[in-house]
Amino acid sequence: MASEIIEYRGYELHIEPYESGLKACTIKSGSLFNRPELPYSENKAQREQMIAEAKGIVDTLLDAPHKKKQVEERCRNSQL
Repeated sequence: MASEIIEYRGYELHIEPYESGLKACTIKSGSLFNRPELPYSENKAQREQMIAEAKGIVDTLLDAPHKKKQVEERCRNSQL
């Protein structure tokens, strides 16, 4: 199995064979470095689950500052 690249929300998910399973490297498009989180599956049949986990990492990276801003706004509004 060759490497596969899935583009998701400005990141590239590199799905690669690793030992007897698969791993997903999460790289910001245009970056030379990947994220330290590497979803790994020992079973190639769990490919979709591993991709969902990699997408979850990207979602967390992108959504965390947004959610923090919403919480801060709610706190400010409740103090008025």
